[in-house]
Amino acid sequence: MKKITQRNLLANNKYWLDLELRKDIDDYLTLIYCLEKGVGLQAISINNPSMNELLLLNSTLRRFKSNAPIVISGSITEYKNDADGNEDIHESLLYLIDGESKEDLAGVKYMGTDAPTLGGATVFCGGSLSTLNELIRITHNDTTINACVQGGYAGPLLVTAENTLRKFKKRKSVPTWNLNLDIEASMSVLEATNVNCVFVSKDICHDSWISESDIVGGTSFFSKVLKDYFDSIDWSDKKCLHDVLAFMTLTTPNLVSFESVHLKNNYEPKVENKGYIKWWSEPREDDEVFPMISTSFNKELFISTVKDICMR
Repeated sequence: MKKITQRNLLANNKYWLDLELRKDIDDYLTLIYCLEKGVGLQAISINNPSMNELLLLNSTLRRFKSNAPIVISGSITEYKNDADGNEDIHESLLYLIDGESKEDLAGVKYMGTDAPTLGGATVFCGGSLSTLNELIRITHNDTTINACVQGGYAGPLLVTAENTLRKFKKRKSVPTWNLNLDIEASMSVLEATNVNCVFVSKDICHDSWISESDIVGGTSFFSKVLKDYFDSIDWSDKKCLHDVLAFMTLTTPNLVSFESVHLKNNYEPKVENKGYIKWWSEPREDDEVFPMISTSFNKELFISTVKDICMR
């Protein structure tokens, strides 16, 4: 199997970001990374957002003077901290919505009604594949959609021993959060014939650690958000930036290597085990055929790229 080095296969400097700004600050940092880099944001969507997510997003877009439209996929939902892990935005971000008003959200759009067209933008999925599935549904079948998804699992058939994290050694398949959030949407996306999908796999992005020491002296807003996060916790001086790494594959040549695969799972439609569905990948002989999944990444390049954005 020929290794396929990332060569901006999907990048065209127009992006539709589909994020979730709750729980983990990872998606939010991906948004900040995009705004700091000044890439072309076609739209930013959130599936079933909370009001705090929308206020945070609106505040941040105004901070960077971005005109990217906010698109709601699903409906506005309120989240409370509970044993099932349903959480609203991280406490270190709450100050950013202080003074924000619901009236400022008058221009928010909804998928299926007044949302903008994709317009050739690459879709980045930092959460479930619900919105991507909807975009496929409303796009003409003769129009190809390019998408980068944070999720999936490559496994031992594709990832060499030196690139395998300890927790994944001997694990042929694992659950993967984003793909299991809306399994029906994930299955539909994989069955679509007009989608070029790359998956930044769990066994690669789970090594995308940034230490508090890596951002010392940082002056950008990206750096400030990370510093505020570290100041708000006392249990770690590291943060795994899964989604940031995944998005970087679109803008940073030679960061990630991909292989063409058959992406498999043990989903059974009539079985209620959606949170525990396991995924794995099997190599295929077709060269540069989608879907593709990450098998290794240049960690030094990743860290240096994050350091660069911190110093903007």
